[in-house]
Amino acid sequence: MFIPIEVVFGFGAMASYGLADFLAKNVVEDYGPIRALKRTLFIGTFAVFAYSIFFVSIPTTFMNGLVFGLLAGFAGAVGWGSFYKALGQGRVSVVSPIASSWGIVTFVLALIVLSEKITFTQIVLSLTIFLGVFLVSLNWKEVVTAFSKRLESGAALALLAMVSFGVYGVLAKFVVDAMGVFYTVVFTRMVTLAFLFLIPSEPIKKGKTDSLFFLLVIVGFLDVLGFLSFNAGLSVGLVSIVSAVTSAAPLVAVILAHMFLKERLHLYQYAGMLLIIVGFVGLALLS
Repeated sequence: MFIPIEVVFGFGAMASYGLADFLAKNVVEDYGPIRALKRTLFIGTFAVFAYSIFFVSIPTTFMNGLVFGLLAGFAGAVGWGSFYKALGQGRVSVVSPIASSWGIVTFVLALIVLSEKITFTQIVLSLTIFLGVFLVSLNWKEVVTAFSKRLESGAALALLAMVSFGVYGVLAKFVVDAMGVFYTVVFTRMVTLAFLFLIPSEPIKKGKTDSLFFLLVIVGFLDVLGFLSFNAGLSVGLVSIVSAVTSAAPLVAVILAHMFLKERLHLYQYAGMLLIIVGFVGLALLS
């Protein structure tokens, strides 16, 4: 059985992002979300930069991607900044399902802006994954509670994060074509970090971060591995398909939380998992 290469790379990005999100829980709690984000991005970016300098030649078309690289980096900064700001204003159960739906923005923009041609079956299977991601990320009971108490102020920022991440997915395609997989990661993340450093970090909890530094490094490497896999998918396949598969990262985090943290899953989350699996298998067999 031949599995399309963009599905393979998308699956790799999904697994890396999902595992990073799961492991980042303790890091975020002790370092603070903004500080943890900056450090994980820096660690991963530095590692790819060091590798690229010695082993990856700078493409002759590098300069052609500068404008799109700046825009992509800025979109990433807006996405992360608004996402964490949203978490501070609203509940995770409201913010997470919205922000996790970034893939559908990339999907639609890829069809419109990039004029990608996909079959009706691929559209249905991709939408199946997006619906599954939304259900897996959802905690309906807390959503009802949040809105009944008028705590939905983070929803608007979560929408901004969703759109920003989605726009990044399309812009990254132009950058990858010009800069290559590795230097796209280096350049866009350096731009993102430059903007994020304008946001003040939270105070560190004394005595707790030393033991978590190794975990912080692991999260940084997993996160950048996800970026590399996503970019590799963009370099060889359809943005719409890569984004659909990659956006299912919450599935990995939710399953791991259920297995190791004994977090309870609801029936609609199981339904979401089933939809994602159906979408994956369909794209692997029918693409």
